[in-house]
Amino acid sequence: SAAHRMAAIAAAALAAQQAISLLRNSVATGIEFESLKTQFQFSTGGDVAKAAEEMGFAANLANKLGLELVGTSKAYAKLQSAAAGTSLAGEKTRAVFQAVASAGAVMGLTAEEQSGALLAISQMMSKGTVSAEELRGQLGERLPGAFRIAAEAMGVTQAELGKLLEEGA
Repeated sequence: SAAHRMAAIAAAALAAQQAISLLRNSVATGIEFESLKTQFQFSTGGDVAKAAEEMGFAANLANKLGLELVGTSKAYAKLQSAAAGTSLAGEKTRAVFQAVASAGAVMGLTAEEQSGALLAISQMMSKGTVSAEELRGQLGERLPGAFRIAAEAMGVTQAELGKLLEEGA
């Protein structure tokens, strides 16, 4: 109903506001926070409300997983920018980010390793193609099991994923 939808929107806005407040309090300087805010606005095509929502998502996820807030948020903003205009934009970008961040947290990756894995994904998204070498090498070095994780996420075997990559599919 309309009342439920409005309540959900209000709850989401409050959650984003709380997350941004948490992020703002964890950032050493106002300049760094403004820079982060600008990155999110750029990654959402200048949509201020969407930028706030995405900042809130990143901050909440980082807080929930015990990850470093600023670095995690910056990595997410870069991933969003790389995905803009591709079939991975929007909710799929969130899903990719959440999967990588969660896997990194479970594996105990450092903030630098986590950021490196997300950078590798961003670079692949920017190019629009993924090679087996990138998935096994560049990403695999930063996120152990990346090839297996990608195959499972796509619902194919590792051999099938290898064949898809060879075919450029």
